[in-house]
Amino acid sequence: MIPAPKAAFTFSTEDLKRLLEPRDPPCVSIYLPTHRRKLEGRSDVILFRNLVREAERILERDVPGGVAREIKERLETFGRDEFWEEGQRSDALGIFVAQGFSVAYRLPSQFPELNVVGATFHTKPLIRFLQSS
Repeated sequence: MIPAPKAAFTFSTEDLKRLLEPRDPPCVSIYLPTHRRKLEGRSDVILFRNLVREAERILERDVPGGVAREIKERLETFGRDEFWEEGQRSDALGIFVAQGFSVAYRLPSQFPELNVVGATFHTKPLIRFLQSS
């Protein structure tokens, strides 16, 4: 069983380099706006789960069994209550999952909801974020 993840509260060029490292596809990138107030956070979880369902449909259609299962299991770890209840809140969340890899970043500015399943992680929003910081 994959342990419950934690999200980093910073995002730097080193983090971007880590996301750009070569990985076996598929790579799932999920961005979603979040609320800083815990009371409003329940809708964040619902939005996340909807984005995960979309990604899972793509994985089921395009990716062989074992690989799709591992990535789906990694995505599900981010749906656990302890992930959403951990400390500090942010304006957005970026989650990145591939074979043997998963990471999340709580981001201090809004990002539109987006979910991309591809050969690499979708990092354009993060590049723009770093350029504007």
